Amino acid sequence: MWWARSESVDVYLSGGVAAIRRRGVDTLVESLAARSRDDLLAEWAATVPRAYWRVWLGGSLCRLKRVDAVLGVRTIEEAEAVIGRLASDSGQAMEARLALWSRKRPWVACCSPAGFVESLMSLADKHRINLQSIRPWWSSVSTDRASGVACCDNESISAWSTDKKARVLRCSTSLVEEGRQAQALRRMRVAEPLRAYRLDLQSPVATGKAGFSVTSLDEDADAAAS
Repeated sequence: MWWARSESVDVYLSGGVAAIRRRGVDTLVESLAARSRDDLLAEWAATVPRAYWRVWLGGSLCRLKRVDAVLGVRTIEEAEAVIGRLASDSGQAMEARLALWSRKRPWVACCSPAGFVESLMSLADKHRINLQSIRPWWSSVSTDRASGVACCDNESISAWSTDKKARVLRCSTSLVEEGRQAQALRRMRVAEPLRAYRLDLQSPVATGKAGFSVTSLDEDADAAAS
């Protein structure tokens, strides 16, 4: 009897870029400026049939939001609906998925464009993609308690601060072009100490749990970059 284990791949998606990393193969990074995300993913599915996909989302597709608990909300579904409406103030409809929920303490959620996750799952079913997970890439960054963290990708900075009990004090995602992120980090570090990390899709070596390279950005290197 012959037995072959299906391949596992890591896929990164943001508003304007997609990348796929396979073991032993150079990372492929594609711009979405001239082609649709669905067409590209269908092409990758045909290239790596029956593979298990770990999908990692950039900050522009998975934005952090912290909201004070709203009186009268009794279920997670109600809370997600409230946060989705609050996150849609830019004119784009958003959906929220709670990471932390309590009737009394602040809520923490990840917000994605409405219908995005469902469309990704439908695409996976259509092309027989085995989805292992769909997560924000910055969820792979290990942090200590009582710390501030900023995670930079090609389009955004997602940042949060926690106390000694690992309670989230602040969190947000800002859409910041890569060329302006060093300046944005300096401003953020005036308010509080932050450990910063960058997702490097071009690196030939994967160093992070997200399957891609994640490098530390200390303040000296950040100043030199400016």
